[in-house]
Amino acid sequence: MNLIPLRAFGTIGACGVAIAAATAAARAQELRLASVLPDGTQVDESPWDVAISGDGDVVAFAVANGAFLPGPNGNSHIYLKVRSTDAIEDPIVTTTGAISSASAELGELSGDGRYLVFSSDAGDLVVGDTNGETDLFVRDRVAAVTTRVSVSSAGVQADDTSGFGRISADGRYVAFSSYATNLVAVDGNGTLDVFLRDTQAQTTERISIGIGGVDANGYSYALDVSDDGRYVLFGSDASNLVAGDINAAYDLFLYDRTLATTELITVSTAGVRSNGTTIIGASMTADGSMVVFDSNATNLVSGDANQKFDIFLRDRNAGTTVRVNRGTNGETNGDSWDPTISTDGLAIAFESRAKNLSPLDPNGHADIYLHDVPTGTTTLVSLSCDGVVADLECYRARLSADGLVVGFLGGATNLDPADANGFRDAFSSDFTNCPIASWSKYGSGWPGTNGVPTIKLNGDPDLGSDIDLVIGNSLGAPTLGVVLWGITQISVPTSLGGTLLVDPLGSFSLTVNKNGSTITESVPYDCTLAGFTLDVQVLEVDPGASKGVSFTKGLELIVGR
Repeated sequence: MNLIPLRAFGTIGACGVAIAAATAAARAQELRLASVLPDGTQVDESPWDVAISGDGDVVAFAVANGAFLPGPNGNSHIYLKVRSTDAIEDPIVTTTGAISSASAELGELSGDGRYLVFSSDAGDLVVGDTNGETDLFVRDRVAAVTTRVSVSSAGVQADDTSGFGRISADGRYVAFSSYATNLVAVDGNGTLDVFLRDTQAQTTERISIGIGGVDANGYSYALDVSDDGRYVLFGSDASNLVAGDINAAYDLFLYDRTLATTELITVSTAGVRSNGTTIIGASMTADGSMVVFDSNATNLVSGDANQKFDIFLRDRNAGTTVRVNRGTNGETNGDSWDPTISTDGLAIAFESRAKNLSPLDPNGHADIYLHDVPTGTTTLVSLSCDGVVADLECYRARLSADGLVVGFLGGATNLDPADANGFRDAFSSDFTNCPIASWSKYGSGWPGTNGVPTIKLNGDPDLGSDIDLVIGNSLGAPTLGVVLWGITQISVPTSLGGTLLVDPLGSFSLTVNKNGSTITESVPYDCTLAGFTLDVQVLEVDPGASKGVSFTKGLELIVGR
């Protein structure tokens, strides 16, 4: 039976000007189309890659050349959406300033979005490009200059294909992969290696090096570079990068340029090597201390029996490995891939087909999630602002440095009312003004026969969730209680003893059973409620109290993601 006739959350929107003003500036995620011109023109092709700047302001997406024009389009191209101005930029230009018609593949954006790293087979993006290969470039959006980075320390052009570009926050260091044999003095393995280009010192060094400095005996691809360029994260199926690598699978490695050492990342807390593979994605914090990755290994944490790709977090300083994607009722029931982590390691975005990561998502197709590491809260991102779950696949999650803006690709048609093109699109989801849901007790209560009555929640008041308000009994027998609720804390001594801790906007009565009572309430999925604060206190009739009434402490709820 519903014990709250007014339903505190259900009547928030009808509580007048005070509540409207309190919630006007707050919101949950602000989800917006990125692959759209300022006049509302959408792409007429489907983007297949996305990146986001560290500050969350620039979203890059790869799509067919001329995708904003009617008719068939050509090669892969890259566009930039500047969220603060709503402008679309076309950064792939030739030495004459013309828009390039050659193929270009997306790499990554620097922290402030000034630098874009990308690969292209164009021969006219820089002067003197004569190798006829796909090269790696950095575009300086401020200086309007494009520089080739797939060159040796002597400036010699790569003699084979280069790609997988990753750039440091300040744009100085670029990690990339290449089949070239002439970027360093001795490279005879004939396969894809990982290199680091220091654009300031104009040096290029090989990162994927076998024990004793020999060539790696497998394929290696760049995944991330730390802010100071000291650490480079990469994946490889080579077996001679570290001692004892016998699992014959793709593993994750971190190279320390200061110590010239290679560390195996895909291990358990006990140091046991992965019995699975890591192949889709991984990233690390700004200082390289924490690494997030996907794997189908079953031995990285205890109790991993779902036979799925999961998301793991390796803390290099603590030497621990934990699983991030935990379902609402235990292990996830679908694969999870391609994670990215914030610079401080407190937030992780990833893609998953699991149906039990969020009670809002039963669809089983790929969706985007944001995980808060300190609280363990996982939020569904591919969700419209009125709580409608994406109706088609969403993937390729990319996270801003502060963990509050998520870029992703989605074929969904119901995330933005302006989305009417029938193609996959690039989206950005901004959680800047949406706090993590929480609750806390404050003030002091007033004792009855058996002490101060208790009040608590059984879970955080997330948007779209059900929460239980648990009220204890001070009398030791069924008694009348009154629940007071409002949006402002006060501290006013009463004539009945105790202190009134809530400036009440409403109240209702209930019977508090001998062993306490539980009230279940639904928190609507309404973006305007994000950040909303609700304060609650309960009074109970108790002859053992000094004035016949006991008081609970105050309870404050903050609605969030």
